[in-house]
Amino acid sequence: MRLRLQFLRRRELIQESLRADGWQLVRQGDNQVTAEHPLVKDETTARIRLQDLGLLTSAALYIEFIRSQNADPITQIMNLRPRSAGRRIEGRALRSREGGV
Repeated sequence: MRLRLQFLRRRELIQESLRADGWQLVRQGDNQVTAEHPLVKDETTARIRLQDLGLLTSAALYIEFIRSQNADPITQIMNLRPRSAGRRIEGRALRSREGGV
């Protein structure tokens, strides 16, 4: 999974955050880079990591998700399901294992 990022503002700060999280950045122009992370194999994982950094919905950059040509079609279909449904199920499982509700 590769990302194309266009920085609208705070370029240095955003690049610092991405590098600290393990993203490898390749400059494509003054305000644009491509980014890859060794642990990110699909769009869902990329979105989660970006959300954790506070960048997924940031107005400071434009994000384009570039799927690999060799990606498994089943994985791509699974990535179309709403993320919130998976997170709720995961959250319930965690609570039940911890003895909660």
